Amino acid sequence: MAFLLSETLVHSTLEHCDDADFTFTVFFNMKEHTVYVKQRPHVYTFLERVAEMFEVVIFTASQSIYAAQLLDMLDPDRKLISRRIYRESCIFSDGSYTKDLTVLGVDLAKVAIIDNSPQVFRLQVNNGIPIKSWFSDSSDCALISLLPFLETLVDADDVRPIIAKRFGHLRNILDYLLMESIDLSVLKPMTDPCVNKRLQFLFTTSFFLEGFAAIKILDACSKMRALEISLPVLAYEMHMQLTRRQCLSF
Repeated sequence: MAFLLSETLVHSTLEHCDDADFTFTVFFNMKEHTVYVKQRPHVYTFLERVAEMFEVVIFTASQSIYAAQLLDMLDPDRKLISRRIYRESCIFSDGSYTKDLTVLGVDLAKVAIIDNSPQVFRLQVNNGIPIKSWFSDSSDCALISLLPFLETLVDADDVRPIIAKRFGHLRNILDYLLMESIDLSVLKPMTDPCVNKRLQFLFTTSFFLEGFAAIKILDACSKMRALEISLPVLAYEMHMQLTRRQCLSF
């Protein structure tokens, strides 16, 4: 089981944070930086349970000078996380990082990756489980809510059809985004208040799955030309998510 680090298990920032769970320093670009880290609610309950069921791997697009220290703080005895894979194992293309799960060196029928940015697992989309991005919500229960589904994967001969069945609509949209060259300049305001309300949700939410599910609602409004701009909106939201995550450049 592979996990993204930032915005999935923790949220890190260089801005001073009084309620950080822990801090550490990194030396980057000839400067020393203090990193403030907040743990997602229920992260230890989640990791402890998942570690009982799977081999847990952190696969992050962050550099090791940052991520290794964070993981040392999160799992100091290395009892929960068995492997760590950093940015050098990712593929950089078109301004973003993609995670090729073949670097794990195991049968992909037995691999699932949980990530808040679905585009990073586009090479093996049926191995990908999307999760809500997390920044500060103390009432968040996304990790705990995911456990029942993960339990269904434990004895599966191949996790991919199970994941595809649960998140199949995601694959269709990702395929479109990957095959089409989408010009974000085609975004234009809609006058219909119902459509505007839904599009506003797409722009403001950090929950990719909700955004993708919104396609069904927008599809029902296709006569109002909602569908033709829905995919660029989602592409823009993906871009904004990536920008937020890369605020920490290391």
